[in-house]
Amino acid sequence: MTTDALGGVDGTALSAGTFTFVQVDRVTYTGHFDQLFGGNVVVSSGAFEFTATFSARGTGSDGSILQFRAVAHITVNPDGTATVSFMNFSCL
Repeated sequence: MTTDALGGVDGTALSAGTFTFVQVDRVTYTGHFDQLFGGNVVVSSGAFEFTATFSARGTGSDGSILQFRAVAHITVNPDGTATVSFMNFSCL
């Protein structure tokens, strides 16, 4: 976490790891995931923005591939109005 010259606070966090997922049909997926979160706040005005991403890829015991991604973002102006806000998911 850092503070900029205008009094804003910036921060990021990253995590990664492995997973095991068992479907009801007994196919077992093992794989890897990554998650990133970051944003900044302008303390003097209250404006802020945050972005988060998540991705995972696994290989099934039957040879199939499970892969998905998610991205979320929000930008809020000093008056509290959200000018950008979205969340997208995709399975590849």
